[in-house]
Amino acid sequence: QDHLMTSMLARELIAELIELHEKLK
Repeated sequence: QDHLMTSMLARELIAELIELHEKLK
């Protein structure tokens, strides 16, 4: 279960990074 939570957090973090990258373009 801990692994599932980690992957969910990682996915959110990646989404944030993508959003930030789009803003910087």
